[in-house]
Amino acid sequence: MDYHIDRKIVLATESEYKNLYSWHLKELDDAGNQIGRDQIPWEWSLYFTARNLRLRDFLEVALDDEGKPAAGNASRHIVGELTPGRFAGNELERIPRYSMFGTDRIIEDFSLEIRVTHENRPDETCEAWGGISFDSDVDFSATTEPDLVIFYLFVTPERFVHYSQMIESGAIDQVTLSLKNVPGFYSDWSPSISTYDVKVLVQGDSQEIEIPDGCDIEPPRLGTIRQANIEFLRVREFPQFKKTHSEDSASEDEGILSKIGIQPEPADKDEKLIALLKGVRNVGWVIVGLLAFMLMRM
Repeated sequence: MDYHIDRKIVLATESEYKNLYSWHLKELDDAGNQIGRDQIPWEWSLYFTARNLRLRDFLEVALDDEGKPAAGNASRHIVGELTPGRFAGNELERIPRYSMFGTDRIIEDFSLEIRVTHENRPDETCEAWGGISFDSDVDFSATTEPDLVIFYLFVTPERFVHYSQMIESGAIDQVTLSLKNVPGFYSDWSPSISTYDVKVLVQGDSQEIEIPDGCDIEPPRLGTIRQANIEFLRVREFPQFKKTHSEDSASEDEGILSKIGIQPEPADKDEKLIALLKGVRNVGWVIVGLLAFMLMRM
């Protein structure tokens, strides 16, 4: 399969920052020049927000070798599209740029699948799987598959039923997935616990790494995530605490006036002024009416 890889990936154990990390991955162009900074496993939290969630029921029926109906294979999953970052108020924040090792393409296809634990997978875990873009030819139709990352969250049957009921009843306004210490996620060293550029190393051998002779380091690839948190948020505004737009605007205006040293006039003075203006307006209309009456009599 011809994967869309544009750069060489090299593992290096020599660095001017050996006191910070003992090894790193780097990307090289065709001339052997390094592109970007040294990349090391990223151990801090990263966030994703769901664009949608869907309940998917699947049923497979077939005949056995003797032509008799075999037991059906049924399953139910929760699937959804993700976008990097998390909401702070009404705005997404902490949005890194994700790209596959060996490319400069931004990964735009992130998704979540919530499945039920089973006999071969009894524990609640979260796993990451990724795929590199490649060309495919199906029925003489050439298509390009995109770079993608899928997170599989395995939960108990009881928890799955609870999540399903929330989706069916529409009792969810926001879903945030928080991941920490994801194998296969890399970034450059930073004293901060946040990053804005993440490189991804998927499972398998689609991204070949040049490793020095005698080096026994196996760079982590996508797999089981050490810590995953998922938050289902339901928001309801209580009417007794709601402010009208005019109240909010008035409050903001008073705050601005106070900052520049102007004290707003008391409300009772404003009411008196409004009453006076209304009186003047009424008198004006009376005068206009009298003038019109006199002109009609002339």
